[in-house]
Order: sequence, then C-alpha cells, then structure tokens
Amino acid sequence: MAKTQTSDKKHKKTKAKGAETSKKSKKALKAAKIRRQRRKGFAAFILCLLVLSLLAFGVRFFIFEPAKVKTDAMSPRYRKGDVVIINKFMDISDIKRYDLVYASFSAASDSRLIRQVVGMEGDEIIPHEDGNKYLHLSDSTETIDLGPAEGLAGGILQRGQYLLLSLSMDDPNALDSRALGLVTDESFIGTPGKILWPPARAFK
Repeated sequence: MAKTQTSDKKHKKTKAKGAETSKKSKKALKAAKIRRQRRKGFAAFILCLLVLSLLAFGVRFFIFEPAKVKTDAMSPRYRKGDVVIINKFMDISDIKRYDLVYASFSAASDSRLIRQVVGMEGDEIIPHEDGNKYLHLSDSTETIDLGPAEGLAGGILQRGQYLLLSLSMDDPNALDSRALGLVTDESFIGTPGKILWPPARAFK
C-alpha cells in the first residue's frame, strides 16, 4: 500500500514537471513568435521609410519643387519671402502670353526666377531714338515700353524664343529679360502654383 502511494506521488510529480515544462515551452515559443513579429514589423517600418524617402526624392526632383521668392518683382501675386510650389509637369506647347513660368536665365547669378511670358514668336523688339526699346505684340496693336533693356537686341522673336517680364517692372530689383535676355524652350522648369510659406499666405 505504501509502495502504491509512493508511486502515485512520483507520478504526480512527474506529471507536474511535465506540465511546467510544457508551459515554459509554450512561453518560449510565444516569446520567439513575438520576437519574429517585432523583427518583421521593424523591417516593414524600415522598408516603408525607404519607399517614402524615394517617393519624396522623386516628388522633389521630378514632379514638384519649392522655390523661394527673393524680391517683390512678382508682387502682388508673389512677394519677397514666399515659398512657392513649382509644378514641373509642363507642356511647352501650352504656354500662352501672360502665363507665369519658372525659368532659368543663364545670365543671372541666381538664374531660376518666376516671371511672366510677355514676348513670343512673331513679336518685335524695336529700338527707338529715345534710347528705349519697345515690344510690339504681333497679335494686337499694343506696344510695351521696355526701357533701355540692355539685355535685348532689336528684331523679331523666332519660334522657341520668349521675353519674360516682372509684374512690378518699376522695381529696381526686378531682373527679367530686359537685363538678362530672351529665354528658350529649354529654359522652362515649370509653372508656379500655390504658396507654401508664410502661413498667413499659405495655399493662396
């Protein structure tokens, strides 16, 4: 009888140890599973950051670009200090007179500027005896006084040539084609859109 009781106790102890070992094993498996999930989550997070970085790079260099306005040459539309979104998806064939564009002037130290397309193919730059040059628009009777316009020579604008002007032509800091010369199709970078900064003027 005593032997039977001792055997039962040993059996119970063995069973308890087996259950405890099973519990530990389950805990270990669960912990390992959690670690694997965390590693997968971390890897997914890194991959997501990488994809977002690549997208941001693509947006920055291929789709949109921020441009800071450094003078009041384009006031009142854009003012000094504004940061403007430039849309780089631009169809040159859609450019019309008086459109605003973001273009590169090779003669300017800060060559990328937002300006207005005023002179186009067929328009004529006419030097006058008063020392000023005048732009005669081919599609109207309008003539624009360009002042001395030392960056321009007389003649008819050819296909792919554009004369860009500031909105505030009287601003002494308003560099445009009058001082920097004509631009070509290759000079266009994009079209200016909404204002990003400052907050008071954002998305105007």
